Amino acid sequence: MERITVHEPMKGQLDALAQLAELVDDSGTPLGHFVPATVPSASDQCPYSPAELAQMHEEQGGRPLRDIWESLRAK
Repeated sequence: MERITVHEPMKGQLDALAQLAELVDDSGTPLGHFVPATVPSASDQCPYSPAELAQMHEEQGGRPLRDIWESLRAK
């Protein structure tokens, strides 16, 4: 990945962004996209609530790994 140093006033504009932004030139021609370093990716968000995670942690059961491998080999 290439690195470009951004100076004021553009740095101030980019620092103020809280979401993905499209960068364009004076004529409106797209130059690319800017993703602020502080914006979490959707993949960073846990889809489960703390209560659901605690419940999952307490669950018992399942099968031994050996049994899982054997059932996969049989297919």
